[in-house]
Amino acid sequence: MHVGSLCIYDGSQTDPERLTEEALSRTVSERLHLNATTRRRLVKVPFEADYPYWIEDRDFDLEYHLRRVALPSPGDRDALQQLASRIFARPMDMTKPLWELTVIEGLNNIPGLPPNSFAVLTKTHHAAVDGASGLHFLELLHDLSPAPTPIPAARESWQPEPVPTDAELLFRSGVKNFTQPFRFAQTLGRQFSQQMSAFPNGGAPGGENSFSTPPQAIPKTRFNGMVTAHRVLGSISVSLADIKEIRQVVPGATVNDVVLAVCGGALRSYLHAKNEIDQTSLVAMAPVNLRVPGSDAQDSEAAGGNRVSALFVSIGTDIEEPLARLQHIHAETSKSKLIHQAVGASDMTNYSKFVPAFTAALASRLMTETAANAPAPPFNVSITNIPGPQEPLYFSGSPMVTAIGLGPITQDKLLELANELAPLCEVHVIAVDLAKRRGPAKLFAAVSEIGPVDTLINNAGAAYQGRFASMPLERIHDIVHLNMRALSETSALFLPQMLAAEQGKILNVSSVVGFQAVPGMAMYSASKAFVLSFTESLAEETRCSGIKVCALCPGLTDTEMVGDLGTDHIPGAQLMMSQPEDVALQGYNALHQGEVIRVPGRQTDGGVPLNAALGVDRKAFMDAWADIFETSRQQPAALWNVTREFATQFASIAMGNSDLSPEPNDKRFQDPAWIENGLYRRLGQTYIAWTQALDGWLDESQLEGMNRERARYVFDAAKDIFAPVNTLVGNPEAMRIARETKGRSVIRGLKNIVDDLQHNHGYPACADRNAFKVGQDVAASEGAVVYRSELLELIQYQPTTDQVVDAPLLYVFSQVNRFYLGDLTPDRSLFKRLLDAGIPVFAVSWRNPKKEHRNWNLDSYADGIIQSVSVIREITGAPKVNLMGLCAGGLAATAAAGVMNARGDDWINSLSLFVNVLDNRPEDSDFGLFVSERSVEAQKQMTRMSGLFEEKNVFEMFAMLRFEENIMGFLRSNYLKGEDPLKHPLLFWSIDYTRLPAGLHADFLDLSLHNKLAKREMKILGKRIDLSKIDYPVYMMAGSTDHITPWKACYRSTQLFNADNVQFVLTNQNHTQTISSRDDNKHLKHWIGKSYPADPEAWLNTVDEHAGSWVLNWIDWLKEKSPAEPVQAPIAYGNDNFPEIDAAPGRYVLES
Repeated sequence: MHVGSLCIYDGSQTDPERLTEEALSRTVSERLHLNATTRRRLVKVPFEADYPYWIEDRDFDLEYHLRRVALPSPGDRDALQQLASRIFARPMDMTKPLWELTVIEGLNNIPGLPPNSFAVLTKTHHAAVDGASGLHFLELLHDLSPAPTPIPAARESWQPEPVPTDAELLFRSGVKNFTQPFRFAQTLGRQFSQQMSAFPNGGAPGGENSFSTPPQAIPKTRFNGMVTAHRVLGSISVSLADIKEIRQVVPGATVNDVVLAVCGGALRSYLHAKNEIDQTSLVAMAPVNLRVPGSDAQDSEAAGGNRVSALFVSIGTDIEEPLARLQHIHAETSKSKLIHQAVGASDMTNYSKFVPAFTAALASRLMTETAANAPAPPFNVSITNIPGPQEPLYFSGSPMVTAIGLGPITQDKLLELANELAPLCEVHVIAVDLAKRRGPAKLFAAVSEIGPVDTLINNAGAAYQGRFASMPLERIHDIVHLNMRALSETSALFLPQMLAAEQGKILNVSSVVGFQAVPGMAMYSASKAFVLSFTESLAEETRCSGIKVCALCPGLTDTEMVGDLGTDHIPGAQLMMSQPEDVALQGYNALHQGEVIRVPGRQTDGGVPLNAALGVDRKAFMDAWADIFETSRQQPAALWNVTREFATQFASIAMGNSDLSPEPNDKRFQDPAWIENGLYRRLGQTYIAWTQALDGWLDESQLEGMNRERARYVFDAAKDIFAPVNTLVGNPEAMRIARETKGRSVIRGLKNIVDDLQHNHGYPACADRNAFKVGQDVAASEGAVVYRSELLELIQYQPTTDQVVDAPLLYVFSQVNRFYLGDLTPDRSLFKRLLDAGIPVFAVSWRNPKKEHRNWNLDSYADGIIQSVSVIREITGAPKVNLMGLCAGGLAATAAAGVMNARGDDWINSLSLFVNVLDNRPEDSDFGLFVSERSVEAQKQMTRMSGLFEEKNVFEMFAMLRFEENIMGFLRSNYLKGEDPLKHPLLFWSIDYTRLPAGLHADFLDLSLHNKLAKREMKILGKRIDLSKIDYPVYMMAGSTDHITPWKACYRSTQLFNADNVQFVLTNQNHTQTISSRDDNKHLKHWIGKSYPADPEAWLNTVDEHAGSWVLNWIDWLKEKSPAEPVQAPIAYGNDNFPEIDAAPGRYVLES
C-alpha cells in the first residue's frame, strides 16, 4: 500500500547536463539527510512480539531507488498512462527503504508539452509516509527557482546504526509491552476527561436524540471488491476559485465539504449510467491529517510515518439535488468532527499501537482475503484532499508543468515485466504472437540472436468458457494453436540446443482441469490434458540427457484470464484462489527439484487449509466481524454505553478502587501476584473489564440467532488469545521462573519454539512425542493381527479369563486418530477392563491413507467393518457380534450396521455408540456456525485436488474448538515458562493424528451439512440406511463436558432408533476421558434414564445418578444382552483361514 505522485516537467530550456543520470542522482543524494525515512527500512520482531521497527539500512543503495525508463514509441498520452499505472501498481520490496523515484523520458507526442519533457513518478509506502508527509518528501526534491537551492549540509556524516539482533528486538518489545498498560492508562484517562468535557451531561455525541435514528446500512457496490495487482489511475483539474464560490452557498461549509459533494455527484452519475443507483448513500472514508502544523511535518526525524485517522461520511449519492447534497455532507462532517474533537487527534493513532502486533497482522490478512465478500463493507470509497504545491517548483532546473490524468491499464504486460526485472538482470522484450503459424519460429530466431536458452517456460495460453456446441470455430482454433501447437513447436525448436549442451529445463504450464472433466471448458480442459501427457512423455524421453521437464498444474489463480472468465459460478472461488507469485515459486521449486508434475494450491504440507476440516467458510468468520461492526454503527448507543462503562471501570482501576477479580477457578490467574502486585492487579482488572465490555455489548446488541452465536464465538476466541498471561511480561509466574533460573527458562522456551516450528507445524506441543513407545508403553495388550486388507488390520486380543461371553466385541475407532485410545497404559486400558470381565475383544486398526487411497469413502470403511464382522464370526464361530463405534468410527459402524440390517444379515447382537452424533445440527458445534453450502463444496474440491486431509489440519480442527485448552495453555507452559512438554499417555495419543482420504472427508462434509442419515436419505453400498428398523439393543454414551460431540447432540441420536431398544448414559467427562479414565477416579459419576423424550433436558430431569465409571454399567449391559451362556476362551489366535499375521498392535498403527 503506497502513495505517490506523477509530475510532468518542461525540460526544453534545461541544461542537458542537469538531466543526466548522474546529475539526477546527485540531486536526490544531497537531500537524503533532510528526511530520515529515506534510508530506513523495516525489521520484523521475532514471533510478531511487536510491530516492525524502523532501522537504518546499512546496505542502502541509492541506485536501487532511482529508476529511469523511456516510453515506447510514439510516446503519447496513452503510453504514459499505461506505464505509470503499471509502475505504481507493483508492490514494493519491504526489505528495503520504502520509496522509489522513476524518471520517465520520451514524452514526445503529448499535446501541449514541449520537446524534452519528462515525468517523475514517486512511490512511497504508507508505512513510511502519509499524504501530508509524502507531499513534504516531494517538496524536498525541488527548488524554488531554476537555479539550485543551497542545501544545508548534514550535521554529521551518515553512519548507519548496527542491525539489532533478534534478542535486542525481543528485549525492546518486552520493555514496550511492559510499559504499555501505563501508556494505555494515560491515553484512556485523557480521552475520558475529554469526552466528559465535550459531553458534560454524559450523553452521546450530538445530544440525547443523536442516535434515535440509526444510520442506514452501507451498500455493497462495484467499488467493494478484492484488491488485485491491476490499477486504473486518473485525474481531473477543478478550479479552486469555483470550489470556494460554491462553498459560500452553504454557511459554514468548507472546501473539503464541496470536494466531497462534487465527488458524490460524480459517483451518482457514474452509478446511474450503470443502472446501479442505490437508495442508500455511499460512504466515503476521508483521511484526516493528525500532524500539528509547523511542527513535526518539517522535522527530519518526525516527517515520516503515518499519522492519519479517518472520517466516515455519507456523500449523498442518493440525493439528486446538488445543493441538498452539499447541505447533507456539511451536516455529516460537522458531526464527525465533533466526535474527533472529543476523542482527541493524537489518541486516535495511539489506540492502534495498543493492539498486539500478531493480532493486527492476523486481522489484516483476514480483511485482505475476505473483505470483498463482506455483506456490509465499512465504506465504499476513499476521498482524500491533500493540498499541492502552493508556489512554482523546479526539479533539476526544469519547471513542474502539471499532473495529468491517467487512464485504464491495458493488457500489455511485457513492458511492465521488463521494468520489474530490469534492476535484477538484463531484459530483452520480444513481442510475438505464438498463435500465428510462424510465431514460434520468429521467437526462436529472435532469441537465438541473443544466445542459447537454458530454461524454457511455456506459459502462453487461451481459454474459453461456454458449451462446446456454441463455441465459435475461431476460438477452437485459438486454443488448439496456442495451447497445443505453439507449445509443442516451441519445445521442439529449443530442445536440440539443450540436448547438445546436455542440460536445460522446460516448464510447461498445464492446469488441474487437465486431470478431470470440466463442463463448459471442454477445449481448454482437453488442451491442458494434452500438455500434461506431452510433458510426462517428454520427461521420460529426456530422463538421462540432463534435461528436466515439469508440468505445473495450478488451480484457480488470480490472473487477468481468470478475472475475464469470471468465478461467480464456482463455489468458494475466492477461498481457493492462489496468487501468481506463489504459483511461480512452486513451479521454480518443482523444476529445480526434478519433479515431473506439481499441483500448487492454497495448501501447506500437501494438505488443505484448516477450514477444510468441517467446510468452514472464512467468509463467515469475516461476516461475524462485519455483523459486529455494522451493528455497532447502527446501534451506537450500545457501543457508547459499553465504552463509557469501560472507561469508568478503568478510572476506578487506575486509582486502585476497583473490586474486580478473576474467577476463583480461572487457572490463568492463580498466581498471588494478580492480587498482591499493584501493576499485575490493575492489568488483570483491565482485562476483566474488557471482557465484560465485550459481553455487555453483546447483551445490549440486537444480534439474534446464528449472528449472535457467531459474535459470541469470535469474542470468546479473542478473550482466550489476548489474555495478558499469554505474554512473558504479562505472566508473573513466568517472570518469576525467569528470575529464579537466571533466564534459562526463557532459553528453554525459545528452544521449544524452534522444536515446534520444525516438528509440530509451529504449534505448541501438548505432549512429549518421545515419552512413550507404541507397542511397549501404550497399545501393549497381548494380541495378534488375524486379518489385513489395504484399508485395515483386525486385531484379536488374548483373553484373560477361562470363559468368555459368546458374542465377541468389535471395537471400531475414529478414522482421525490411532485406535489405541482404548488401550493406553494398563491402568487406562478399556481393552483390559473388557478382557478381565470376560468380553472377547477384536479391534480395527485403520491404515493411515496415502494419496493413492484418495477414493476411500464411507462405503469403503463400512465395507471394511462388514468384512471384519464376517472374519470374527468365522474365527470364533459366534453367530453374532457386539459392534462398538467411537466418535467418527461410530458413524462408520452405524453405516455398516444399517447395511447389514438392510441386507438381512443377522450378524449383530448389539450396537454401542460412544460420543457420537448421528443427527447433525449447525448449533451442535462452534464451527457449525460457519459452515455453508458454498464452503462445503469449495473444501471438497480442495481436498479432492490434494487427495488427503493432512494430520496438521486434523490437529488445527480440534485446536480451534478450544483456543485456551489446546493452544494457549501449552504456549504458556512450554514457551513462557520453558517447561518440557508433558509426559502423559492420553496427550501422547492425542498428537498421533492420521490423515483422511478425500472421499471420506467429502462424505463427512456432506453428512454434516445435509444430515442425510437422520433424514433416512443416506445410501451406503447401495442400501438406504434406516436406523428405526434396527431391532437389536443399542447403548449410547456421551460426556457432559464434551465440546467435540456435545452430549445433547449425542442424545438426539436416540430418536433415530426404536426407543425400546435404547439405553443412553451420560458421564461427567470430556470427549477422550470417557474412554481413558482410570477406575480409581473418585470423582466419576454417570446418569441413566428409563425413557427417552425428544428434549434432552426433559430426559435429564428424570435420570438416576450413579457413582463410579459408566464402563462397569456397559459391561453389565453387554453380559445381560449376551444371547447364550459363557463359552470356553480360545487358546490360539485366528484359525486356519485367518492365521496370526503379526503381533499386536500390528503394522498399520506404526506407519506414518
